[in-house]
Amino acid sequence: MAVWCYCRSMQKIKVISLLFVSMFLLCAGCDNGDSSSEAEPEWGSMTLSDVLPSTVLPSTVLVFEGGIFPDNSFGTLVIRLSGMVSGRDVDVVLPAQWKDPTRVSARMTPSVYAEMTGSLTEEGVFSGTVVLEAVSAHSGQTYRSEPIDTVLSLAPAVTPSVQALGGLVVHYEEQFPLSAAGLLLGGDEGVSTAYFTGCFRPEDSSQCNQADFSVPVIDVEPATRDGGRIKIPVDIFGPLPGTWTGSVHLANELPDGSVRNSDEVSADITLLGPEVYSIDTDSVSYTYCISISGAGLAPQSDTCGTTVTFTGTFTPMDGASPLSISDEVMVPVSDGTSLHIVYEEGFGLGKYLDVRKSYGSLDGTFGVRVCCRGQCADAGSVTGSVLIEPLVQVVYIDFRASYVSSLSYFGLGSADSFLRERIRGVVNRVYEGINVRVVEKRPSGCGEYTTVEVHGYDPNGLGLLGYDNTVGKDVGNMRLYDVIGGVNAQTQDDGYPGYGGVFLESFLGFSEHPPTGIRKNDLATEVFDQIFDPLRPDRGGTPASMEELLSMPDITSADCPAKDRAHQVACAVYVLSELVGGTIAHELGHSFGLAEPGSDIY
Repeated sequence: MAVWCYCRSMQKIKVISLLFVSMFLLCAGCDNGDSSSEAEPEWGSMTLSDVLPSTVLPSTVLVFEGGIFPDNSFGTLVIRLSGMVSGRDVDVVLPAQWKDPTRVSARMTPSVYAEMTGSLTEEGVFSGTVVLEAVSAHSGQTYRSEPIDTVLSLAPAVTPSVQALGGLVVHYEEQFPLSAAGLLLGGDEGVSTAYFTGCFRPEDSSQCNQADFSVPVIDVEPATRDGGRIKIPVDIFGPLPGTWTGSVHLANELPDGSVRNSDEVSADITLLGPEVYSIDTDSVSYTYCISISGAGLAPQSDTCGTTVTFTGTFTPMDGASPLSISDEVMVPVSDGTSLHIVYEEGFGLGKYLDVRKSYGSLDGTFGVRVCCRGQCADAGSVTGSVLIEPLVQVVYIDFRASYVSSLSYFGLGSADSFLRERIRGVVNRVYEGINVRVVEKRPSGCGEYTTVEVHGYDPNGLGLLGYDNTVGKDVGNMRLYDVIGGVNAQTQDDGYPGYGGVFLESFLGFSEHPPTGIRKNDLATEVFDQIFDPLRPDRGGTPASMEELLSMPDITSADCPAKDRAHQVACAVYVLSELVGGTIAHELGHSFGLAEPGSDIY
């Protein structure tokens, strides 16, 4: 059959489809037709389980744990605290921000704190309930979590304490724990700082030079305000080893400029020089890094830096003659424990190789040197082999909280993990052979990648299946870092919908009887209903159980629709995976610059 769609480019795309499923995939990004004015519940149950921290200051950011919480594209989130403080009834509302499907945050403000306690200088104990409220931007409906009981200590400030730091042996830049309490959590609340007073004696020297310094306290336990960690930067003393002795105290520095200090305690710390341990990268492609692990490595700054000298050869896979390489570069360092040699044009190895096309083996030795304040120290060297690959377009699929909630419409609320794996497989299959790689986890560290968000509902209110909201047609896929998702103000300014991504609920528009509030597609067909009705709760179906999902038979499109229960469950998972995965692949095609408007390439 011939199917015609009009997408954002207004370019008519003609596709010949032999499969029922493919018909759905081709219209990704297109409007699904008229909408129903009736309201349908857009969110499932929300549960709160914990509130952090237990001691709240006038500007504390509270974290509320539980799930499943809608993200900010859903609408407005607020936290409601209802109870008593010092015999007074309180009922306050705090705007909330989505952090992930299991956490939201809300900032206490001085005005709300004063409302709860009577003034900014008063202490108190809140005892009552907390509720999360989510108001849909689409329908205006309010969804509430079940209230949970909570007790919070309200205090205008806290005073820190710390135990002695004796006998420590650490590298520069290495984080080590404190035995501390009464710490601040940062941000608008203020910061906790460790102040050291004493002297530093270089290794093999008898002279101890006065050296006072301060460093921020990090990684405080948010529930209790205990713990905390610190590190001693290499730029304080330089990279050479030595011993620092003296005393330390903690200071809580509040936003109003006031300070609360702990008592002083003794400190005795041995600082080690830089070292490298191993090459941690097996293969690398354009924009990614060869990483080397170590300790005491210096982040690049006005006074410090870490350099790498490589000596070796590159042997092309096509049988061409090996290329000798000798180069020295200043490299990025993360946390003093690893360095990253970025593989990019015109830098380091990119001065010798075509970073988009080269394919071969890099063999040789990486020597590392740390310099700071005019002093340098060799960290050693590591020898090994790294595969240099042609450009790889990495894709991360970001399954949002609303997607998880909307699976229940299909009777597949328990199938999240099964669907994610199969959806990634569909996209990898579509782009097999052209160096597109879909990864399970969001890449961290260096390297560019494209993100595709999968939502439950269409925040544009248009019932779109999917939509590429990136700006411009990236012919040649020169950009590797597009985000198909979120809201793009520039796209809105051009008169197009703002939110991008893939929208799960819109696929229910292929049903002859979609749930109330879901748009019916012009291509609706009873075949869709034969596949999903046995599982859809709104059609009297029975949602798939975990036991059924774990025992699903292997099937193909020829097995669907099915009559026996095992194959019905398998067909629903198979078809929804193909629909969502194919739509993601379609939107990625837009992002990659395929089907350039005005060309003969569709």
